[in-house]
Amino acid sequence: MLISESGVGLSGDEKMRILLTRSLIHRPEVLIFDSPKGIKHFTGFQKILSRYMAVNECTLLLGVKDSTQLDLTSRTIIIEEGKVAMDAPTAEVADLIRVPTVTKP
Repeated sequence: MLISESGVGLSGDEKMRILLTRSLIHRPEVLIFDSPKGIKHFTGFQKILSRYMAVNECTLLLGVKDSTQLDLTSRTIIIEEGKVAMDAPTAEVADLIRVPTVTKP
């Protein structure tokens, strides 16, 4: 398959993997992602980041909308209305913010 300089011919997922790889190759001290759940294959993204962080010291900042993405972090800071509402190890925060499933009668 021929791929042009602008990435024509690549799927969105392939472009995302290349973008992530290009970011990691420079061994950044800080990685910032806003709502990574929007990535088509979040589990693949999570695997790549987990492996990278296992061998490289790096601060990861995630802007997330639900607790399912917290597995990548060791510390969680919740900001509500522009103020820090909670700052604790992720395990403690995750237990407190899990939303119970509503069952229909």
